[in-house]
Amino acid sequence: MQNGIAIPTDRLLDVVNSVPAGLTEMGRVHAGMMPSSSFGTADQPRVFCDLTGDEVIAAERFLFRCGILSDPRVPPSQTVE
Repeated sequence: MQNGIAIPTDRLLDVVNSVPAGLTEMGRVHAGMMPSSSFGTADQPRVFCDLTGDEVIAAERFLFRCGILSDPRVPPSQTVE
């Protein structure tokens, strides 16, 4: 739930499935950007046209919690060998 809006589970899963396609459409030019940052701009992926900004952000948060998507603002941890 974001901003008091509950997204039904089946809809959230549909949106989650559209995020990788949106990232692919954004391409390398927009690497390091969150999918939601392109929402409402000329660079918005077409796959997001039938979605709301709240849905895309909820999908990003879900993917963060699952460890599938990482926040581009946080540098990857350095491993010591």
